[in-house]
Amino acid sequence: MTPETVLACTVFALGLTLPVTVAGMNISAGLMTAALLWVLLARRKPLWRAALIPADYALWAYFAAALLVSAVAVDPVDCLPDLQRDLHKLWVFALFLMALSAAPSPKAHWALGASFLFAAGTGIYQALTQRVGEGIPWELMTRMRAHAFVHPVTFSQQMTLAALGGLAFLGRPADGSSRRRHLAACLAFLAVVLAALILSQGRGAFVALAAGFAAICVVDRRFRKYGYVALAAGVAGVVLLEVIPESSRSISKTLLKNGIFSGGDNNLNPQFHRLILWRVGLDMFKDYPLLGIGLGNYKAQFVSYFQGKVDGQWVWHSAHNIYIHQLAERGLVGFTALTAFLGLLTVRAYRRAKRASTGPNLWAWSSMVAFLVMNLTESSFQVELLATTVLFLWAWAEADDAGHKT
Repeated sequence: MTPETVLACTVFALGLTLPVTVAGMNISAGLMTAALLWVLLARRKPLWRAALIPADYALWAYFAAALLVSAVAVDPVDCLPDLQRDLHKLWVFALFLMALSAAPSPKAHWALGASFLFAAGTGIYQALTQRVGEGIPWELMTRMRAHAFVHPVTFSQQMTLAALGGLAFLGRPADGSSRRRHLAACLAFLAVVLAALILSQGRGAFVALAAGFAAICVVDRRFRKYGYVALAAGVAGVVLLEVIPESSRSISKTLLKNGIFSGGDNNLNPQFHRLILWRVGLDMFKDYPLLGIGLGNYKAQFVSYFQGKVDGQWVWHSAHNIYIHQLAERGLVGFTALTAFLGLLTVRAYRRAKRASTGPNLWAWSSMVAFLVMNLTESSFQVELLATTVLFLWAWAEADDAGHKT
C-alpha cells in the first residue's frame, strides 16, 4: 500500500467522522497528518506549496491578530480556549489543502454523505420516539428538537450543509440508468436531511439554506427553474414552524401574546433576546474599538454591561452573531482579519463555481454563502465541527479544481 493510498484512506475516514464527533474528527486529522508526513518522506514532494495561497495567509493574519488582542485583553487567561480554536483552524486548513492536493479523494462525498445520513437518521429517531413515547400529537415538534450528537442549532446547520451537498451533486452530469440512480439517491438523501432539518426547528438554518440555494442558482442556470418550487417549500417550512400547536418557537404567537416588550428591557420577548446580546456586544466594542476586550472575555464582562436574566440565564458567553462578537472581543483589528479571511474564501469559491459548476465547487460555494448567513445569528465560526466542515469542503473543491486544470 502506497503512502498516497493511506493518505486517501484517512481523508475518507475524516469524512465519516466529521459530521458526528469532534474527537473522531481530530483523531482522523491526526492520522491524516501522519500519513501526509509519510508521503513527504517517501516521495519528497513539496506538499507545502498547496497551502501557500492567499486564504491561508489570511488565516495566519487572523491568528496574529488574535495574539495581539490577547496580549492586551481585559483578562488574558480567558483568551486561551479561543486561541486553541484558532490554532485548530490553522492546523486543519493547511492539512486539508496539502493532503487533498497530494491524494485527491473523489469519493469523499460518499463518506460525508453517509455520515450526514447517520446523523440525520439519529435526529429523526430522537424526535419520533419522543412523540411515540408520550403519545401526544406534535409533541416531537414542541418539546423535542432533533439534535443527534450536538446542540439542535449546530445540528440544523449541519443539515443545511448536507442539503446543499445533495443539491450540488444533484446536477452532476450522468448518462442512462446511472443518471436515474444518481438522481434517486440524491433525492432520497435530500428528503432525509430536510426532514431532520425541519425537526430541528432551526429557523436560521432555513434562511441559510435559502441563501445557499440562491448562490447555486447564481452560477448554475440548471437550478434556476426550480427557484419557485424552492421558495414555496421554504415558505411552507416557515409556516409549519409558526402553526405548530403550543410551540414556544412561534414568533407570531409570542408577538400576539406578549408583544416585543412586556414591562422593560429585562422582559423582552424571548424570541428577541438576541437583540440584548447584540447590544451588549456593540457596547463592548464602543468601549474597546481597536483591539476589543479580549478573546473569551464577552462572558466574563457580560454582567458589567447587562444586569438581569436573558432567557433564564444571568451570563452569556456569546453575542450569537460572529461579526458583532468579534467586534466586541477582537475590535476592528480582529474583525478586519476575520472579514478578509471569509471574504477570500467566498470570492475564490465563487470564481471556481462560476468557471466550472462541478459538485465540489457548487458545494463549497453554496456552503460559504450559507455559512456567512448562519453567523448572523450564531457564532458558527467558533464551532469546531461546523467550521472544520466548511474548511474541508473549501479545500476539497480547491484540490479538485486544481486537478481539473492539470
